Amino acid sequence: MLDTSLVHSILTESFPSLEVAEIVALGEGWHIDAFAVNEEYVFRFPKTEEAVVHLRKEICMLPKLRSALPLAIPDFTFVGKPSQSFPRPFVGYKMIDGEILTKESFASLSDAAKKSIAKQVADFVMAMHSFPSPEAKKCGIETLDARDDYTEFLREIREKALPKLSGAEQEEVVCLFEWFLEEEKNFAYEPILRHADLGLCHLLSDGQKLIGVIDFGDMTIGDPEYELHFLYEGCGRVFIELILQYLNHPDPDRLLQKLQFYSKMNFLDDALHGPTDGWKEWGWKEFRRALESPTE
Repeated sequence: MLDTSLVHSILTESFPSLEVAEIVALGEGWHIDAFAVNEEYVFRFPKTEEAVVHLRKEICMLPKLRSALPLAIPDFTFVGKPSQSFPRPFVGYKMIDGEILTKESFASLSDAAKKSIAKQVADFVMAMHSFPSPEAKKCGIETLDARDDYTEFLREIREKALPKLSGAEQEEVVCLFEWFLEEEKNFAYEPILRHADLGLCHLLSDGQKLIGVIDFGDMTIGDPEYELHFLYEGCGRVFIELILQYLNHPDPDRLLQKLQFYSKMNFLDDALHGPTDGWKEWGWKEFRRALESPTE
């Protein structure tokens, strides 16, 4: 995580007209450090060259998406260039109203609010998935093939993960992959543009409804059914079933099984590739928990 004094230096060097009175760390992900500035702006600093690639895609894509989506999204007011203070480009945008949802704040919502938010999520997903993929490709958005990606991931898991698991855990992992890769309906989709990181931590709410969606750095073109698995992790089966009422999915039981697969594999990906040892330990813990007690 960048030090706030360094962030101050970066901002004053890059944007002399911006009076920086207060800087508060908002958090860090695998590839981004985020800070609130003057309780008015959010600045995001990429930690890796891979993150720079994703950021450039956001800079290109978000102006195109703004009028197409039903919720507020970041509008990059500041685009910083590499400098002596910081070697990579970075961005800043005016804060979107609302608070980030957490498992606790979501659980405290009324049934009516959850239903309303489910409708908003469905509307957002449909709008995102309707954006023309050829236009997204012009911004460098990558197309991913789920079958190829998870076939390769299985090879890595056999080498690096299975030896660390019990016999029963190994058997369950292999069975999960066999179902996912052999069920042809899992791949009967048209690749679409997707947010691909649509979890609670990227949804902003006023306590009754959604206000905005943030962090589009993982946008890809691929399996539309992947889109809901982070919400499956954070909110559970019942909430996904609410969303599916508005999406009119033709096979909700298979989709829910597929979301379980994606969720478990996401934890395993954290366990194998997390940016810190602590992150990897958390991934192993959550993966084993998910194997023992699937999300309800």
